[in-house]
Amino acid sequence: MPAFSGNAKAIGSPNAPITMEVFGDFECPACRSFFEGTVKQVIDDYVVPGKVYLVHHDFPLDIHPYARQAARLANAAAQLGNFEAMERALYDKQDEWSTKGNIDEVMATSFPPAQMKKFVDYEAAHINEINASIERDRALGFRET
Repeated sequence: MPAFSGNAKAIGSPNAPITMEVFGDFECPACRSFFEGTVKQVIDDYVVPGKVYLVHHDFPLDIHPYARQAARLANAAAQLGNFEAMERALYDKQDEWSTKGNIDEVMATSFPPAQMKKFVDYEAAHINEINASIERDRALGFRET
């Protein structure tokens, strides 16, 4: 199992002329709306053709009780090369998991059992590194300019 490293929560080429950084909370309805209405189009129109490098930063809000859990699973998926698919699934199925926190169960409807097991096992094995990464992202979001 690979060690936790780098920013695997990025989509596109790091050599793209523009880097766009997005802060998101997977449990936040406004973040889902932004993802659905803007980020998906940016990916299709600018990331895919190599014009933009899109970097996701986790910003779980304290008012969302399951946001950190979702961010941890997304980080695990990212380290295993599946961030984009997990991000889409978390936002697509937000209404299903955000009320009860049954994220693994709901995400298991989007990924094969063996793949979900890898995500969950990776998360458990690297929980400290993942939590630290989430806190670094949050600190970036609070940084004053």
